[in-house]
Amino acid sequence: MHIAQAAESLLLDVLRAAPALSGVTVRRRIDDEVKTRPIVTISGSMREALIPDGLYSVAQVDLKVDIETQFDQSIVAAHDNLITAVFLSIPEIGQFTATQAYFEKVYFGATHEAGDLQNDLVRIYSLRTYIVGRLTIPTG
Repeated sequence: MHIAQAAESLLLDVLRAAPALSGVTVRRRIDDEVKTRPIVTISGSMREALIPDGLYSVAQVDLKVDIETQFDQSIVAAHDNLITAVFLSIPEIGQFTATQAYFEKVYFGATHEAGDLQNDLVRIYSLRTYIVGRLTIPTG
């Protein structure tokens, strides 16, 4: 698994476990022909990787979270509640200490670059965060 995919999977698990998001589709960014809203999609991209001594690698991965609702299905207040639930669920600045199977150590950075988009059908709120993860490189 690529480190950016591991970061996406970690954030998917964090958001799926949030009680306030139960019943909301949370998944990796996929283009498909049918979307049931509300939906939270996640995409990740590698920004930087470092292998300090050959025994482990450290990578910074940018993560984008889109919260998407449909005008004829969700009122504005419900959309705003989803935004709040996502913000409250994503750890902010510090080591993530809950059990996870993706990284030896992982740190969440600040959430930044948040903003609204909309058209006649949907409203989307996008926010960006990042993680710094450490993976052990198997020897032998």
